Amino acid sequence: FADDGSREHSVTFGDGWTRGLAVDDDHLYVGISAHRERPGPPASEVAILDRRTLQELRRVPVPAREIWELILVPQELVASA
Repeated sequence: FADDGSREHSVTFGDGWTRGLAVDDDHLYVGISAHRERPGPPASEVAILDRRTLQELRRVPVPAREIWELILVPQELVASA
């Protein structure tokens, strides 16, 4: 957003439901839950965007219908899981 509150940039993610946002120095991570009114297998994803350009770099599939929150954790915690 600009200083006057107007929108400068926006990103669309299709017809899922955006849930959760995490940020590091270089990226934005956006949770996208499956469309609630569509039956079928889980289809949630995490979209990874370049923080400076907002360009979508890739999507990571999540084997669940809903994403509620995203949290960045240290690599050593992930490695021990």
